Amino acid sequence: MPVLYVLVIAGIGDLRVEHVVLVLVVLALSAFGPRARAFLSDITPYVLVALGYDMVRYARRVFVTAERVHACSLRSFELSTLAVSPGVTLQDWFQLHHAPFWDLVFAVPYTVFAYLALIYSAYLYFVDRPRMRRYLWSFAIANFISFVVWMAFPAAPPWYIRAHGCQVNR
Repeated sequence: MPVLYVLVIAGIGDLRVEHVVLVLVVLALSAFGPRARAFLSDITPYVLVALGYDMVRYARRVFVTAERVHACSLRSFELSTLAVSPGVTLQDWFQLHHAPFWDLVFAVPYTVFAYLALIYSAYLYFVDRPRMRRYLWSFAIANFISFVVWMAFPAAPPWYIRAHGCQVNR
């Protein structure tokens, strides 16, 4: 499947280095014998998530249009349910009390979650392979649900609303 996907991507002119690396890894694992093929089979959910993240950029063009993006309606909902003070959301509070420490606290998990999932999967591969398979399929299903929610209910991030107001024009 990754080889077919990369061929399609190359055909439409969007081929990038990570596509080539993915195909080379898949082909190498396919060629190295039964244990490598079993490992490839075990990590298939992770490979599917990687492909899913790449495919979302094409689905976004179809499903995420400016008129469908929720902006101030979400801010109003947040103010009515989770305000830290009248008229102030948690994001507003962090914007007012900006500190590089908080940037690090929130950016690191967002940046490394996929790599941590892969590292934990590698650990489970040696300790408990059936558990690794369940973990990776759970990881994949959770990510695919997030893709569907994002396409079905696109939301403008708080920084966009602060910078551009309620009108989404992208």
